[in-house]
Amino acid sequence: MTPATRYTSPPPQSARATRPSCRRAWPSWCRSCSSPSSTSYKNPKPAIDVIVDLVDQYKTGWVYSRGLAGYSAKAMKDLHIVGNGRDDTLGNFETERVRRVIEIVTPIFTAQKKPVKQGLKPEDIATNEFIDPEIRLP
Repeated sequence: MTPATRYTSPPPQSARATRPSCRRAWPSWCRSCSSPSSTSYKNPKPAIDVIVDLVDQYKTGWVYSRGLAGYSAKAMKDLHIVGNGRDDTLGNFETERVRRVIEIVTPIFTAQKKPVKQGLKPEDIATNEFIDPEIRLP
């Protein structure tokens, strides 16, 4: 498994095994994020508090401060990392953006002697299979 796929998708055998669960769970998760009663997008503080608390409890060595979490939440909105896509759908991948990320990171990984799959394509690491195009942020 290459660095470009290690953190962005499950191994193919895992994806096959979890497909039925993903088909049920992913739209539910998107609906919960997009509902008018969901405040985590507008006010991420409660989610940040939970995440920072869990990081502290698990003591894995990973450090995640409230300041970094707040910056991350703001950056995700400002840079349109989280939000409706160009087609107003929540949670879907834009193939051209994924392709651009591959173009950017491939030479970086190569310089670090971390091989990237030859001919890596967006559909190798991202899917919109479980996305409901009717779900969007308000």
